[in-house]
Amino acid sequence: MQEHPTIIIEHYSSYLEKTGIHKSITRKNLYWTQKEKELIENAETKQQRKYRERLSKQAKQQIENQNPFTWILTVNCSEKLLISFNAQADLRLGTGVYRLPQAFRMGIVIIDQIVDSPNTIWLKMLGNKESAKIAFKSIKQLSSNRREKNDIISTCLKYCFYLQDIPTSNLTPEEEDFMRTMAEIDAWYEAEMNKAELKGMIELVSTIIRVKFGAEFLTPQIVSQLQKLNAKQLDDFTAAMLN
Repeated sequence: MQEHPTIIIEHYSSYLEKTGIHKSITRKNLYWTQKEKELIENAETKQQRKYRERLSKQAKQQIENQNPFTWILTVNCSEKLLISFNAQADLRLGTGVYRLPQAFRMGIVIIDQIVDSPNTIWLKMLGNKESAKIAFKSIKQLSSNRREKNDIISTCLKYCFYLQDIPTSNLTPEEEDFMRTMAEIDAWYEAEMNKAELKGMIELVSTIIRVKFGAEFLTPQIVSQLQKLNAKQLDDFTAAMLN
Protein backbone atom coordinates (compact mmCIF):
# COMPACT_ATOMS: atom_id res chain seq x y z
CA MET A 1 0.00 0.00 0.00
CA GLN A 2 2.99 2.28 0.52
CA GLU A 3 4.27 1.46 -2.97
CA HIS A 4 1.01 1.80 -4.93
CA PRO A 5 -1.74 4.45 -4.52
CA THR A 6 -4.51 2.05 -5.61
CA ILE A 7 -4.68 -1.51 -4.28
CA ILE A 8 -7.05 -4.35 -5.14
CA ILE A 9 -7.26 -7.25 -2.68
CA GLU A 10 -8.38 -10.69 -3.87
CA HIS A 11 -8.86 -13.35 -1.16
CA TYR A 12 -9.07 -17.10 -1.78
CA SER A 13 -9.86 -19.02 1.43
CA SER A 14 -8.61 -22.29 -0.06
CA TYR A 15 -6.22 -23.42 -2.83
CA LEU A 16 -5.50 -20.88 -5.58
CA GLU A 17 -6.02 -22.24 -9.10
CA LYS A 18 -5.15 -20.79 -12.51
CA THR A 19 -8.77 -19.69 -13.03
CA GLY A 20 -8.55 -17.61 -9.86
CA ILE A 21 -5.66 -15.58 -11.27
CA HIS A 22 -7.46 -15.17 -14.60
CA LYS A 23 -10.58 -13.90 -12.82
CA SER A 24 -8.48 -11.45 -10.77
CA ILE A 25 -6.92 -10.08 -13.96
CA THR A 26 -10.37 -9.74 -15.58
CA ARG A 27 -11.86 -7.89 -12.58
CA LYS A 28 -8.87 -5.53 -12.46
CA ASN A 29 -9.14 -4.81 -16.21
CA LEU A 30 -12.89 -4.15 -15.98
CA TYR A 31 -12.19 -1.56 -13.28
CA TRP A 32 -9.13 -0.01 -14.92
CA THR A 33 -10.57 0.31 -18.46
CA GLN A 34 -13.35 2.59 -17.20
CA LYS A 35 -11.18 4.39 -14.64
CA GLU A 36 -8.41 5.10 -17.16
CA LYS A 37 -10.96 6.55 -19.60
CA GLU A 38 -12.26 8.92 -16.90
CA LEU A 39 -8.73 9.99 -15.92
CA ILE A 40 -7.77 10.69 -19.54
CA GLU A 41 -10.92 12.76 -20.10
CA ASN A 42 -10.24 14.76 -16.94
CA ALA A 43 -6.61 15.31 -17.96
CA GLU A 44 -7.66 16.45 -21.44
CA THR A 45 -10.10 18.94 -19.97
CA LYS A 46 -7.52 20.23 -17.50
CA GLN A 47 -4.82 20.50 -20.18
CA GLN A 48 -7.30 21.94 -22.71
CA ARG A 49 -5.85 19.51 -25.23
CA LYS A 50 -6.54 20.21 -28.89
CA TYR A 51 -7.64 17.53 -31.37
CA ARG A 52 -4.87 14.96 -32.05
CA GLU A 53 -2.59 16.66 -29.51
CA ARG A 54 -0.96 14.21 -27.11
CA LEU A 55 -1.15 14.37 -23.34
CA SER A 56 2.03 15.50 -21.62
CA LYS A 57 4.40 12.84 -20.25
CA GLN A 58 3.65 14.08 -16.74
CA ALA A 59 -0.12 13.65 -17.23
CA LYS A 60 0.38 10.16 -18.68
CA GLN A 61 2.58 9.16 -15.74
CA GLN A 62 0.07 10.49 -13.21
CA ILE A 63 -2.62 8.37 -14.85
CA GLU A 64 -0.40 5.27 -15.00
CA ASN A 65 0.44 5.68 -11.29
CA GLN A 66 -3.23 5.02 -10.52
CA ASN A 67 -3.23 1.73 -12.43
CA PRO A 68 -4.06 -0.64 -9.52
CA PHE A 69 -1.74 -3.25 -8.08
CA THR A 70 -3.53 -6.48 -7.13
CA TRP A 71 -2.56 -8.60 -4.15
CA ILE A 72 -3.98 -12.12 -4.22
CA LEU A 73 -4.18 -13.59 -0.71
CA THR A 74 -4.50 -17.37 -0.73
CA VAL A 75 -4.17 -20.15 1.82
CA ASN A 76 -1.88 -22.05 -0.56
CA CYS A 77 -1.11 -22.84 -4.20
CA SER A 78 1.14 -25.17 -6.17
CA GLU A 79 4.74 -24.55 -7.18
CA LYS A 80 3.66 -25.41 -10.72
CA LEU A 81 1.17 -22.50 -10.72
CA LEU A 82 3.84 -20.04 -9.57
CA ILE A 83 6.23 -21.22 -12.26
CA SER A 84 3.57 -21.06 -15.01
CA PHE A 85 2.97 -17.35 -14.23
CA ASN A 86 6.71 -16.69 -13.71
CA ALA A 87 6.03 -15.55 -10.13
CA GLN A 88 9.23 -14.55 -8.30
CA ALA A 89 9.72 -14.55 -4.52
CA ASP A 90 9.92 -11.04 -3.07
CA LEU A 91 12.27 -11.70 -0.13
CA ARG A 92 12.24 -7.99 0.74
CA LEU A 93 8.64 -8.42 1.93
CA GLY A 94 9.27 -11.81 3.53
CA THR A 95 8.68 -15.50 2.96
CA GLY A 96 5.50 -16.41 1.10
CA VAL A 97 5.29 -13.19 -0.97
CA TYR A 98 5.59 -13.44 -4.77
CA ARG A 99 5.37 -10.98 -7.64
CA LEU A 100 4.19 -11.71 -11.17
CA PRO A 101 5.93 -9.99 -14.13
CA GLN A 102 5.67 -6.19 -13.92
CA ALA A 103 3.10 -5.91 -16.73
CA PHE A 104 0.56 -7.80 -14.60
CA ARG A 105 0.94 -5.40 -11.63
CA MET A 106 0.05 -8.32 -9.39
CA GLY A 107 1.45 -10.22 -6.42
CA ILE A 108 0.52 -13.38 -4.50
CA VAL A 109 0.71 -13.87 -0.73
CA ILE A 110 0.66 -17.54 0.32
CA ILE A 111 -0.65 -17.43 3.88
CA ASP A 112 0.60 -20.91 4.83
CA GLN A 113 4.16 -19.85 4.00
CA ILE A 114 4.40 -16.54 5.85
CA VAL A 115 5.97 -16.67 9.31
CA ASP A 116 3.94 -16.43 12.53
CA SER A 117 4.57 -13.06 14.19
CA PRO A 118 2.62 -10.11 15.63
CA ASN A 119 3.06 -8.38 12.24
CA THR A 120 1.32 -11.18 10.32
CA ILE A 121 -1.68 -11.82 12.61
CA TRP A 122 -4.15 -10.14 10.24
CA LEU A 123 -2.94 -12.22 7.29
CA LYS A 124 -2.82 -15.46 9.27
CA MET A 125 -6.46 -14.91 10.26
CA LEU A 126 -7.31 -15.32 6.55
CA GLY A 127 -5.66 -18.73 6.38
CA ASN A 128 -7.07 -22.17 7.11
CA LYS A 129 -8.56 -23.32 10.42
CA GLU A 130 -5.22 -24.25 12.02
CA SER A 131 -3.63 -20.99 10.88
CA ALA A 132 -6.52 -18.99 12.37
CA LYS A 133 -6.29 -20.86 15.69
CA ILE A 134 -2.56 -20.13 15.96
CA ALA A 135 -3.24 -16.47 15.15
CA PHE A 136 -5.90 -16.30 17.86
CA LYS A 137 -3.42 -17.65 20.41
CA SER A 138 -1.16 -14.73 19.53
CA ILE A 139 -4.10 -12.32 19.79
CA LYS A 140 -4.96 -13.57 23.28
CA GLN A 141 -1.48 -12.66 24.46
CA LEU A 142 -1.85 -9.05 23.33
CA SER A 143 -2.89 -6.40 25.82
CA SER A 144 -6.59 -5.47 25.78
CA ASN A 145 -5.38 -1.90 25.15
CA ARG A 146 -3.90 -2.92 21.79
CA ARG A 147 -6.28 -1.70 19.11
CA GLU A 148 -5.46 -4.50 16.64
CA LYS A 149 -6.57 -7.10 19.19
CA ASN A 150 -10.08 -5.69 19.50
CA ASP A 151 -10.27 -4.83 15.77
CA ILE A 152 -9.42 -8.37 14.65
CA ILE A 153 -11.84 -10.03 17.03
CA SER A 154 -14.73 -7.67 16.33
CA THR A 155 -14.19 -8.00 12.56
CA CYS A 156 -14.21 -11.79 12.77
CA LEU A 157 -17.36 -11.75 14.87
CA LYS A 158 -19.10 -9.55 12.30
CA TYR A 159 -18.08 -11.99 9.58
CA CYS A 160 -19.40 -14.84 11.71
CA PHE A 161 -22.78 -13.09 12.07
CA TYR A 162 -22.81 -12.66 8.28
CA LEU A 163 -22.23 -16.39 7.77
CA GLN A 164 -25.03 -17.24 10.20
CA ASP A 165 -27.51 -15.63 7.79
CA ILE A 166 -26.40 -17.94 4.97
CA PRO A 167 -28.09 -21.38 4.64
CA THR A 168 -25.81 -24.07 6.08
CA SER A 169 -25.95 -26.00 2.81
CA ASN A 170 -24.28 -23.05 1.02
CA LEU A 171 -21.29 -22.80 3.38
CA THR A 172 -17.89 -24.12 2.29
CA PRO A 173 -16.02 -26.57 4.58
CA GLU A 174 -13.61 -23.71 5.43
CA GLU A 175 -16.51 -21.46 6.47
CA GLU A 176 -18.01 -24.21 8.64
CA ASP A 177 -14.64 -24.70 10.36
CA PHE A 178 -14.39 -20.95 10.87
CA MET A 179 -17.85 -20.87 12.47
CA ARG A 180 -16.87 -23.59 14.95
CA THR A 181 -13.63 -21.81 15.79
CA MET A 182 -15.46 -18.50 16.27
CA ALA A 183 -17.94 -20.13 18.69
CA GLU A 184 -14.99 -20.81 21.01
CA ILE A 185 -13.50 -17.37 20.46
CA ASP A 186 -16.84 -15.66 21.03
CA ALA A 187 -17.15 -17.19 24.51
CA TRP A 188 -13.57 -16.20 25.34
CA TYR A 189 -14.04 -12.67 23.96
CA GLU A 190 -17.22 -12.10 25.98
CA ALA A 191 -15.41 -13.17 29.15
CA GLU A 192 -12.53 -10.80 28.29
CA MET A 193 -14.92 -7.90 27.74
CA ASN A 194 -16.69 -8.62 31.03
CA LYS A 195 -13.35 -8.59 32.84
CA ALA A 196 -12.41 -5.30 31.18
CA GLU A 197 -15.78 -3.79 32.10
CA LEU A 198 -15.41 -4.86 35.75
CA LYS A 199 -11.88 -3.43 35.84
CA GLY A 200 -13.17 -0.09 34.56
CA MET A 201 -15.98 -0.05 37.13
CA ILE A 202 -13.55 -0.82 39.97
CA GLU A 203 -11.31 2.05 38.85
CA LEU A 204 -14.33 4.37 38.81
CA VAL A 205 -15.42 3.31 42.29
CA SER A 206 -11.84 3.72 43.58
CA THR A 207 -11.72 7.25 42.17
CA ILE A 208 -15.01 8.16 43.85
CA ILE A 209 -13.73 6.82 47.18
CA ARG A 210 -10.54 8.90 46.93
CA VAL A 211 -12.43 12.07 45.98
CA LYS A 212 -15.31 11.69 48.46
CA PHE A 213 -13.57 10.19 51.50
CA GLY A 214 -9.81 10.65 50.92
CA ALA A 215 -7.03 8.44 49.55
CA GLU A 216 -6.29 7.01 53.00
CA PHE A 217 -9.65 5.18 52.94
CA LEU A 218 -8.65 3.20 49.81
CA THR A 219 -6.79 0.54 51.81
CA PRO A 220 -5.57 -2.80 50.36
CA GLN A 221 -8.42 -4.49 52.22
CA ILE A 222 -11.02 -2.23 50.56
CA VAL A 223 -9.44 -2.79 47.12
CA SER A 224 -9.55 -6.56 47.71
CA GLN A 225 -13.22 -6.38 48.65
CA LEU A 226 -14.06 -4.29 45.57
CA GLN A 227 -12.44 -6.90 43.31
CA LYS A 228 -14.84 -9.55 44.66
CA LEU A 229 -17.97 -7.59 43.67
CA ASN A 230 -19.89 -8.23 40.45
CA ALA A 231 -21.14 -5.50 38.09
CA LYS A 232 -24.52 -5.05 39.82
CA GLN A 233 -22.95 -4.84 43.27
CA LEU A 234 -20.46 -2.23 42.04
CA ASP A 235 -23.34 -0.23 40.54
CA ASP A 236 -25.28 -0.38 43.81
CA PHE A 237 -22.21 0.60 45.79
CA THR A 238 -21.49 3.58 43.50
CA ALA A 239 -25.11 4.79 43.82
CA ALA A 240 -24.94 4.45 47.60
CA MET A 241 -21.76 6.55 47.80
CA LEU A 242 -23.17 9.26 45.54
CA ASN A 243 -26.34 9.42 47.65
